[in-house]
Amino acid sequence: MVDCGMFQGGKRMESKNRLPAKIDTWLDAALITHGHLDHTGRLPLLVKAGYLGPVFATKATCEMSSLILRDAARIQAGDAERENRIRMRQGRPQYEPLYTPDEAETIIRQFKAVPYHKPVVVAPGIQAYFSKPGTCSVQPVFN
Repeated sequence: MVDCGMFQGGKRMESKNRLPAKIDTWLDAALITHGHLDHTGRLPLLVKAGYLGPVFATKATCEMSSLILRDAARIQAGDAERENRIRMRQGRPQYEPLYTPDEAETIIRQFKAVPYHKPVVVAPGIQAYFSKPGTCSVQPVFN
């Protein structure tokens, strides 16, 4: 998977942010091209779906993505807390944030920093090449 970003721009777009319930059987690796929320924002959902594998990115992208995911999780937790106070008074079901700070921390621990301008094997038969910020090419490995 190359990038796993968050959709933004209202309820209709945000409804696209949910991932399938289970993905651990078909995903070998995730790659991040750069650290913007629209490229990294749903990575913690991989944890919810059972993904335990690596997330490859350059060192700078790992650092930026870590900050962004921690901040997004904190904001979601605060929003959910406020929303749930209202829902509780109205007798409505509780709202669950997209992901928690713990899920963000879990995926951050799965980050693997890779160098620029050097092919890296990211899955059986697949290599990635990070040539500049925001650019990652993926290609088969031929032996």
